[in-house]
Amino acid sequence: ILEPLATFVGASRMLKKTALSAVLLHIRNNALFDPEDQEYVLADTKLRTLIGGRTRVKLRKLAKRVGRYIIDDDGQDDGGKDDGKLERHLSSSHVAQTLIPYSAAADTNSHTPPPP
Repeated sequence: ILEPLATFVGASRMLKKTALSAVLLHIRNNALFDPEDQEYVLADTKLRTLIGGRTRVKLRKLAKRVGRYIIDDDGQDDGGKDDGKLERHLSSSHVAQTLIPYSAAADTNSHTPPPP
């Protein structure tokens, strides 16, 4: 794993799917979903380091952005070959229901953090 992802996840080696899960957990735990549009994430300072300083990113594009910092065991960039699988995984209804805050699933006009 390359910087800044290594610092973000606290590890120098990790599978792409595991690294993405760590990023998604950070998003959920910090209530970073855009209350106006749940397909977008509003980046905090920590997340901005991974997405090129942007303040807002589409959830499905995270795989590509996080994938930039993953290298294979032989030291080569994977070229984004698995990004399509991860984007499909992110767009699956089960994952979307898991990631969208509970209040947003019930009412898209309000945004309250999920219950503890």
